[in-house]
Amino acid sequence: VNSKEYENRLDTLKYIIQCTEWSTTDADKPLATNFGGVYMAGGAYVCDTINQVVNILQAFAGRGKSDAVYNLYVVPASMITNTSGTLQYSGQNSPNELIKSIAKVTTVNGYNPINKKLLTFPYNYLLISNNSGSSNILHYERFGGTGCFFKIKGVPTVGASIKIIPTNYDNNNNDEEEGLIAGKLPTLNWSDDEYTNWLTQNSVNIALGVASAGITIIGGVGMMATGGGAVAGAGAVVSGSMAIANELGAIYQHSLQPNSAKGNVNGGDINVCDHKNGFYFYNMSIKEEYARIIDNYFSMFGYKINRVKIPNITGRTNWNYVKTINCNFDGDIPQTDLNIIRAMFNNGVTLWHNPATMYNYSNSNNIV
Repeated sequence: VNSKEYENRLDTLKYIIQCTEWSTTDADKPLATNFGGVYMAGGAYVCDTINQVVNILQAFAGRGKSDAVYNLYVVPASMITNTSGTLQYSGQNSPNELIKSIAKVTTVNGYNPINKKLLTFPYNYLLISNNSGSSNILHYERFGGTGCFFKIKGVPTVGASIKIIPTNYDNNNNDEEEGLIAGKLPTLNWSDDEYTNWLTQNSVNIALGVASAGITIIGGVGMMATGGGAVAGAGAVVSGSMAIANELGAIYQHSLQPNSAKGNVNGGDINVCDHKNGFYFYNMSIKEEYARIIDNYFSMFGYKINRVKIPNITGRTNWNYVKTINCNFDGDIPQTDLNIIRAMFNNGVTLWHNPATMYNYSNSNNIV
């Protein structure tokens, strides 16, 4: 690993609260919201801080509407766009995109090779990783132009679906096949006080129930006071008392309910907490010592090109090495000499261009 670069624009997170209605009003309940091209039921809040999340959850609880919240998760801020001017999510029609560029390499583990083939695969390559168990090897020489360019796109759905793809690879503007999916972000949980929710939801009914029972009691006592049916009055008192007891008993039973945890947490927690849930770019190569060995070998003997062609005997500054298979060499030459020349090329021959530098492989031998 010669160098490592991390894409940190996915580190800043926003909290998403998905809900079936808004926390402050019963009017205009959201039916569906567009999450970058995927419609999901209800609406959502986009929060920058955990305090905003708590305030919204408490607002739901205060109205006895905690069940309206059905998801709580985080997404990178760069992958969500909210134009509402409030915390209520406006929705977005398409995924958000980021552009990433990586420079092509010019050395191999710090060594500047004479033979530029050492800058290609398998001696040199680019490794991209999502730091969650998935990686992909890309060849520098297959990127068009002077750099390696990528598109990072994502939608703010649960877990955040994010993908990186090269945009100038194999003559393909958007090479989806060479893409890589980012690690999933956590789905959060939240505390829901069932007793408070029940008490809030039923506060009106409880009040009416107790009031009705009170009327029955008062009515019964009145009947008893006026002598208008002692038995009926006593029955009404007992009935009214039982009604109150039942209401209070229900309140007590619900007060015994523990807080319940909702939602779940996935394996992305540690990477998110450690700010390492984005993409990594590694410049990989052989070690400098092996690069020198291979470079010297290429300088002396070249490397296979496996083509049917006229041998290149003048393409280098000081010498060219040529080796052929069944050399098709011909001319007005005696057959014995012709066979010697053919054998020379088939066995491999170094053609020196300057007698003063002959056999000196330490000289520069750049391509002409």
